[in-house]
This record gives sequence, structure tokens and C-alpha cells, in this order.
Amino acid sequence: MHTFILLDRSASMAHPEGRWLESLSSINTYVKDLNVEGSRVTVAVFDDHPITPFQIIRHSALATGWIPITADEVQPRGGTPLLDSIMKMVHGMEFVNDPKSVLIVVTDGGENSSRNATKASVKAQLDKIRSKDWQVLFIGADFDAFADAAAVGVGWNNTLRTSMGNYNATMNLAALKSQAYAECGASMGWTEADRKTAVGDK
Repeated sequence: MHTFILLDRSASMAHPEGRWLESLSSINTYVKDLNVEGSRVTVAVFDDHPITPFQIIRHSALATGWIPITADEVQPRGGTPLLDSIMKMVHGMEFVNDPKSVLIVVTDGGENSSRNATKASVKAQLDKIRSKDWQVLFIGADFDAFADAAAVGVGWNNTLRTSMGNYNATMNLAALKSQAYAECGASMGWTEADRKTAVGDK
């Protein structure tokens, strides 16, 4: 199995203080809790920088030899070209073409600066990978990502809002769902219990 994590690095991810560090920590948590033999993880970050708007910071890294991502490697900046970035990530997934793949999109805001992709073109690409039984999850970091997700064909069941202080718990849930998908092909989706955990509602 190969997991592709697309992380919004726009300037708003730096506010409030601690959001960016917790976001990176949650990705490390996901990999640590991903108990799938031979599993690989690719992580890309995105913003609207004129030269490097899309950067892969871990490429097909084995989960068992994971080097934790730190804030020394990458910092928040710029706007949110969400559509362009999803399209680039999906193209990377298709190039790798693993039998089982998971795309996890993490953003704290809506689309505001894409120049090439449209909602329709991104939906078409996501439909294509979903037809292979690949899984897609949207996570809104202190943000209701439901409208942006729905616009590209990702429904309520696969979209979740999480709040600071609960990012790690949310990505732990994502790791457990990924493991079930890898082991028996279980479809990944969020339960009502997951939604409560994601916002710290005991």
C-alpha cells in the first residue's frame, strides 16, 4: 500500500501558534501507527509560491524507516491552490500505480489561487482513481472542508473536520482505517465516533 498525503502549507497554517507543528506531528503519528508491512508514504506540501508551489518532502518512503518531518524542513507561506495541488498529487499516484493507494488531503482553508485545474477536472481525476478502489480522505484543520471536498466528488463520509489538540488522534484513526483497507480492502470513511474524536468531543 502507498499513502499520499497532501498538506496545505499556506500562511494561515501558522496561525494560531502551534497549528503547523501539530500538523507535522500528526503526519508522523500516521506513519508511526501505520502497521502495514512494506507500506510506503509520499508527502507533498503546497502553496502558491511562484517557483516551488508543490514540493514533495518524502517520496515513497518506507513507513518502517520513516524520518520524522520537522518544521526545520518546511514552513507555512502563501495562498491555497488546492485544485492545482490535488491534480499534481493524483498524477503522481497514477505514475506510481500501486495496487492499493490512499490520498489524504489536509487543508485549513478553501481554494483561492489555482491557475490550471478546475473543480470538474479534479473531480474527473479523482473519479478515475476511485474506480481503481483507491481511497480518498479530506481533513479540514479547524476548517469545514465539506464544500471544497464535495465540489470534487468527495462526499460527507470521507470528509472530516478536526480541531487543534486533536490532529494526532485524527491521523491515528486514519492510520487504522488505512491498515484495514490494506489488509482486507475495507472502504475508508469517517464514523460519528471518529467525528467526535476529531474535535475532542468525549
